[in-house]
Parts: sequence; structure tokens; C-alpha cells
Amino acid sequence: MLSSSMRTMGLWLVRLPSLILVFGLVVGFAWGNAAEHLEEGISEPAEVTSGQTFTIQHMLDLERFGRAQFNADGTLLVFERVGGISGRGDFSRGVGAGGERKIFGYDLADSRGAPTALFYQPEDMEFSLDRISPDGEYLIVDVFSRENVHQKGAFSLLNGELELSDANINYHPLHSGPLVDATLVVPVLGEDHLSTFAGLRGELRERLIAAWRAQRDGAQVTASVLGSGSFATNPDRGEYLARIDLLSNDVTRLADGDFFNVVPTRNHTALAALRRDRLALDRDAVYDSGANAGAIARTLIVFDDLGSPNPSLYEPCLGCDVLRGSFQADALRWSPDSSKLLFFARSEGAEWVDAAFFVFDRRDGRTSRIETQGLRPYTLRSMANLEVKSSWLGQSPVLFLQNQAAGEDSEIRSDWYLVSDQGLVNLTEGFIGPTPQLIGALANSLIFHHEGNAWKVSSDLEWLNLTRNIDAEVKPWRAPRGAVSLTDEFLILEGSSGDEHENRILHVIDVSTGEAEQIYAGPIRNSRVVAFSPESRSVAFVERSFGTETLTIVELGGHTRELSTLNDALHDVSFGVPVPIEHYGPNGDDRQSWMLMPTGWKVGDPPVPTIVDIYPGRRGSMMQNRLSSLASSIDAQILAANGYAVLFPSLPTSQNDQPTWPLDGAVEEVFAAVDQAIADGLVDPDRLAVTGHSFGGYAVGGLIGWTDRFKAAIARNGYYNLTSYYGVFDVRMRMESEHQGLFMRGAGSLESGQANLGMPVWRNPELHWYHSPLAYVENISTPVMIIHGDYDYVSMTQAEEFFTALNRLGHDAQFVRYWGEGHQNVTPHNIRDSWERQIQWYDEHLRVEAPHH
Repeated sequence: MLSSSMRTMGLWLVRLPSLILVFGLVVGFAWGNAAEHLEEGISEPAEVTSGQTFTIQHMLDLERFGRAQFNADGTLLVFERVGGISGRGDFSRGVGAGGERKIFGYDLADSRGAPTALFYQPEDMEFSLDRISPDGEYLIVDVFSRENVHQKGAFSLLNGELELSDANINYHPLHSGPLVDATLVVPVLGEDHLSTFAGLRGELRERLIAAWRAQRDGAQVTASVLGSGSFATNPDRGEYLARIDLLSNDVTRLADGDFFNVVPTRNHTALAALRRDRLALDRDAVYDSGANAGAIARTLIVFDDLGSPNPSLYEPCLGCDVLRGSFQADALRWSPDSSKLLFFARSEGAEWVDAAFFVFDRRDGRTSRIETQGLRPYTLRSMANLEVKSSWLGQSPVLFLQNQAAGEDSEIRSDWYLVSDQGLVNLTEGFIGPTPQLIGALANSLIFHHEGNAWKVSSDLEWLNLTRNIDAEVKPWRAPRGAVSLTDEFLILEGSSGDEHENRILHVIDVSTGEAEQIYAGPIRNSRVVAFSPESRSVAFVERSFGTETLTIVELGGHTRELSTLNDALHDVSFGVPVPIEHYGPNGDDRQSWMLMPTGWKVGDPPVPTIVDIYPGRRGSMMQNRLSSLASSIDAQILAANGYAVLFPSLPTSQNDQPTWPLDGAVEEVFAAVDQAIADGLVDPDRLAVTGHSFGGYAVGGLIGWTDRFKAAIARNGYYNLTSYYGVFDVRMRMESEHQGLFMRGAGSLESGQANLGMPVWRNPELHWYHSPLAYVENISTPVMIIHGDYDYVSMTQAEEFFTALNRLGHDAQFVRYWGEGHQNVTPHNIRDSWERQIQWYDEHLRVEAPHH
């Protein structure tokens, strides 16, 4: 029960804008108690007779397939195989999640063959697939040694030879851009400059340890100096943009500066890149962590005539800060003929609300601003990134603009506008309902998706329904990296069979005629297409079945080949059972949350002890398919194997320019799902616990200060005091801040990111304290375990503050610190230890007798 003071606070809270929490889980729709309704929504794993349950060791041994790509003519499939964590020999680098990576290939012409390693790959080195070169001749790979040495390599798909670049330079593995053959353009870091990516590989930790050792020896100064205002510095650390030939090791220095986002033209004769420069922050404006990306400005540089020894260099927008967008939606767009560059920028000192679109013309070196006749560019905040939408129709820019509705009853609508010599032409005003989604740009046409159909509009503004011959509704195919979804000849769209078994279907559509052919059909929940070859019409997909992964190719004509299966041992393992929870939200809106019931559970079993796993912003639709995939429900499966149900309440949020209130309505939101699950006879109300990670850990800290309905809590890697979190440094950047400026993660998160309070802490300290779990620590009666890693970018000092308060008050709490671990544990011993501690904690407080592994 809430105390009277807490009830008063809750009444005050509901008067605030009701927007709960920026990263989310899952809640659900009201649906009744009858067992027959339960059975309709249940997706049970195949019955297993061995009696084995999923263990921590199974988790550590899990292998998976990584990136995949066909070669130019579709006769060779190249793919990554990622080993289990238990087999990894070095945890100081981080190419990606899981164990070490190796690259395999499969020759489709060899009907009896099997996948083999493409080349010799020593055990102490990791090989990651980057891309196939634009001309199709080379496979570009990233190679990491256990000495934290990174090299680019070029594997010839013609003669089978691997060449590792011996160019002795320190370049960033993520921001390279392809040119031709085995030539790349890469940002080169200074001699002592380590990127955050490198920091995840442990190099920054080694530098910090070296400074400690130097102090111990007493033989040198170990000072590190930061400056602000008139003392701010931006020293030249030797960064530059380089063109590298991986075969000859020739390196051409293109320009000095700290570069990233390399975007080449279609014909690879020119490229655009952004250079990071120190940004003077406006003390009166909200710190926009996404658009500013760590208090820097982005200067646009264009490099022309890349084939010459000395390419030309242009700065198209002097004094501008150019928007990067996200990695999924880059804001730099070249015209189809590679002559013009479209970009979005603001003037120095201006707000992003006053930014505009510009066009740079390579042919005369001129930049012109696009006048939008009073229409405002539509801006979207995705996570912390600011994004705009734009494209080209032939040689004319196309912009997604928002009208300025007059009066409260006027509808604000965004449409796609063609920028013509006669002014703006609204391309999509004739579509009723939601505005069509732009899904692709061709040389002289655009492809839109609208309510189950795909439409092509040509440069003469003629429209063609490309899906008129397909009976079912279709949607854009979310192609993985390296897979082609659209060319000037074809378009791939995804549909479903709509029958009892609900298969995902891929259609290839001739974009000139609209003729369609089906190239793939597979189970929606258990398969994902990882590569497609337009030349051979071959599809590679991975089918998942509770841990096992099978890589399969479907060729033209329907011939299917199973290439490889991982985690065979899991065929004999029983898993938890996903169950939907249909309910209403606090405001009466329909919701759907999901539960994972314990291993062996059947409809009609008595209520079970339940762990409520919260993450603000996650919705029920996100969990429906994830609970059928072990890769996305692995933590919950460990709990299910130990006799617990896991409830994922739907906690929907939206992010816009308005300040949000992170803990507003949290109790009501979570228990809307919990109480329905209790009413459905699934959850034992006397054996409830709550857990959350990161922003979910923050929400756990707040919830247990507002309610005593949970018998136990575990908060992992969260933050608990918004007043102090504001200024905490990112520990990974501690040795870099004096050179790059502060990466103000806490400030950005609180002003415009997850918490989105809309102001710095000194403007309204009461507001920041009000939404801090630490403010309610005196009300906590729930035993809580706090878990944190000292190398987490969410500073462990937050967990220390929370535990100090609990300890001072004599509350029941444990604080588990994992040294050397970051936002999540990555080493086998620490993963095992953490899970054993968590299960013991739940067993102790919920009194569950369960098998332990």
C-alpha cells in the first residue's frame, strides 16, 4: 500500500503531462479469464521429453550467424559465424556481441559441398565481414588481434588470396567508405587518439592503468587538464581523412581534421564527409545531445576527382553545422547523376528549428538554400538523434515538409514536395489517410508505400501501382546490411500469406512493369532473411527455433539447401511458454503485454511467482516475436527454467520537443498489466518481484519508493540521482576529454534524451530531484539488489549513491560491483556469477524451490 504522503504525490503527478519513460517493454489488452482465450494466444515450444531445462552454460555456449552477403553474380554466399562467449579468449575488444567471429563461404555451384572457411583464420584473431567492394571483386574484412591491433583486409573473390593492409596508421573501423576495388576512404585518428569504439576494446583502460603506474613510480607528471570558456582548447592531434589502397598500402592524405560519415557518390568519383569541430554551446538553449553529438559542430567537406593524386576540396557551407542524422538515415544525399549534394544545416548560433535544406553543385562549386515557402521541414527525434527526410527525383530535390496549420482545429499534415523551377509541387496530397512512406529512390523515379501498396512516381510525375497484381498487402522489406532491396530494375517487398500458418513472403517486382514473382516464404516469427542476390534470385535466411539457428538458401525455382545448423543441443531442451496479456492502460486505452511462463507450464496451472521486467518505452508488439526467439528472451528463459514467470508490461512513450516526466504514472502503468495477469490467474500476487536494466534500473529505483507490492527488486546499471547524474563523465572517455571536449552523456540524457526534462539541473533542481529515485529512498521497504559495472558509461557512482542511502537507513540491500565490466557483463565467470546471485535473491524472497544450474 502507498503511504498517505505517497498517495498525495501520486495525485499531484497525474496532473503532469502523462508520458512515461523513454525506453520500453510491454503491457496489454483487457481480455477476460477464460482458459479457452488463454490458449488462443499461446505459442508453446515443441514438446521435449528429455526433461532438460535451459541453463547458464547453454547461454554461454550459444553460437549465432552474423552478417551475410552474396557476391556479385550470386554464386557465393559469404557469412559470419559467431562463437559462444565461453569460447572467447579475449574480452578487451568489442567487434560485436557474443564470441569471436570467423568468415565462411558457400559455393552454390557445388551441390554436394558444405560451407568452409574462406581463408586461414588463426584462433587468436577475429575476422569480421565489412562489405563486398562496389565492383564485386573484393571482400573487405576487419581483422582484430588479441594485441588490440586492427587491420583492414581485402580478400580477392577471383583468386582466393587475402591481403592485410600493412599501412601503419590508426584508423576508425566504423566510418570507412568504399570506393573501387580494394580502395577505402577512412578517418585516421591521431597517434594517441582512441575512439569510444576502441575504448570498448580495452585500450582506454590500459591507458588509465599506465597513468596510475606512472604515478606510483613517481618519475613523471600525470596531470590531465580540461578547459572551459576562455581556457577551452582544441589542439591539433594529427587526425586526417585518408584514401587507402589495401593492396599496395598506398595512403593519400586528403584533408586534416577529425572526420566521420564518409558518403561517396554513386560513381565513386567524389565523396562528402563531416569534420567535427568544437561547438560553443548556447547557455540559454536546451542541450540537444543527438543533434550536437557531444558539443561539436559538423563542417561539411566535399572531395572531388578522387581518382587524381590531389583531389579537389570544397567547403559548401561556411559557418554551418550540418546534420548527420542517424546511421540508418544519413542526411547527406547525392543526386542520381552524382553532380549535386543535398544536406540539412543550421547557421552558427542558430537553433535547429531554424535550419534549412541546401544543395551543393559540384559542377560550379555553388551552394543554394532551398526556399520552402513557409513550410517547415519535418523533424523526427529517434532516440537521441535528430532526423529529417529528403531524397531526389531525377535532378530535383524532394523534401518531407510540414504545413503550418492555422487555428486549433486545423490539421497539421506532412507531405513530400518536389522542388521545381516553378516552386514546390506536393507529390502526395492526393493520397487519403496517412502520408505515403518513401521507401526508395531510383535514377529517375521514387518508390512510395501506402496502405499495403507500392507506388512509383517518375520524373514526369506519372504514377504506377507496382503491386496491383499482388492480392495481399505488402510492406517494405527491412534488408540487412549488404542485402539489396532496390535497384533500377527490381524492388523487393514483404507480405504475408494470411493463412493459418502465417508465412512471410518476399516478392521481387519489376519496377518498369510491376510484374511480380515470389522468391521466398517462411515462418514469420522464426525466420529472418539475411541476404539476397538479384542476379541469381537466391535468398539466404536463418530460421530460429528456441536457440537453434539454421542457415538455408532458397534458389530460383524453389530449390532449398540447409547449409549449417548451430546449437543442436538445444533441440532437447524445454523452454518457457509465451502468453499475451490483454488489458487497458491507466487512461482506458487498449494494451497488450506479454509473459513468459515457467518451463513446463500448462493452461490451468495455479498462479506462479513472477518477475516484472520493466523498461520504459517498450511496447507489447516488440515482445510478441522476441519471446519466440531465444536470442531476444535469453534472460527471461533463465528465470523460466528456475520456476519463475516473467511479465513484460507495455510502457508506451513518445518523444518530441515537449518535456516529459520520467516517473509520472509509473505505478499505475506497471500495475495495469500486473493486475490483469493476476485476474487471469497467472500471477501469484504474494510472490512478485521487479527488475530492470539501464533506464529500466532507474524505473525500478522509482517504483520501489512508491509501492511496497514487490517482495524483492533487482536494479541493474541504472541511474538514481538526476541532480548528480547531470555532470558525471563517461568513464570510457576519461582519457580523451581534454582533447575532444566533454561527451556530456548525463546532461544530454536529462535535457533532451531519455529523461527529457527540457532544462539543465540549475534551472530547476527541485524538478530533477523530484524525478530521482534517491528522493524516495526513505520509503523503500522492498529488499533490493543493485548491480553495476565500474566501466559502465552510466557511472557506477550512481549506484554507490543509491546504496549509500539505503545503507544509512538500514534498509535491506546488496550492492554487487563487477570490475572491468561495462553496461552489460561480457565475461563468462561474471555472467554466471551474476545470474546465480539473482536467482538466489529471488528464491530467498519469493520462497521458490527450483533447480539451479
